[in-house]
Amino acid sequence: MFAQSLIRRTGQGWKLLVGWLTSALGLVLLALIVGGVLRTNTPAATLGLLVLGVLVGAGGLTWTAVSVRCVACGERLVWRTIRTYGWADWLPQLLAIRDCPRCGGTS
Repeated sequence: MFAQSLIRRTGQGWKLLVGWLTSALGLVLLALIVGGVLRTNTPAATLGLLVLGVLVGAGGLTWTAVSVRCVACGERLVWRTIRTYGWADWLPQLLAIRDCPRCGGTS
């Protein structure tokens, strides 16, 4: 499925990987804080780490949603796929895209 996808043909697979890794890093940071593995001396430091985890995770998702684009028309493919199919089905649908849903571009 991914071998023939528009994202792979246009060389944008690395953007998905970076976005997912960044989001995962944010989630791991949150889990370590909530789980008590990362401990701080003050509530303010704990809150700061929590905010950092949320920002890193949300930043990864946001960057992925706006950076993966059709090279012909600039359509944000991840954002459009999430809006169209919702959170439950967007990833398989994204990886199955062979041409741009807006302009029909294939590379």
